Amino acid sequence: MSQSIRSAFEASGCILVNYDGISGDEREGLFAAMRSLFDLPVDAKRRNTDKQSLTTYPGTLPAVPLYEAQGVMNAADIDKSEAFTRLMWPQGNDKFWYVNTPLLMFIVVITDRLKGLHCSLDTLSSD
Repeated sequence: MSQSIRSAFEASGCILVNYDGISGDEREGLFAAMRSLFDLPVDAKRRNTDKQSLTTYPGTLPAVPLYEAQGVMNAADIDKSEAFTRLMWPQGNDKFWYVNTPLLMFIVVITDRLKGLHCSLDTLSSD
């Protein structure tokens, strides 16, 4: 399996992870929440300035003008996730927080598995 995932990464630069534990409604809620985050004014997005963890908002880059990113260090930590939500929406945005928190747990699990797979892929390439 590691080799087929590696081939997919090499061919397209990404993979799609299907997971039956997230309903279509939850997935749509996540995308709506992400749209609400990236629809914030630039000044609001720039409040995310955690330079220590390199998760600060980079703004748009001339080389890739359509690229935007936001990051939250230890996002699966409920307190960090809630603090990020309060930072972006000082008036509150419970919908963003409640939609994202359970899905962040899933993302952490998948990320950990992919990191483990990365070790396997490195082992494959060194043989």
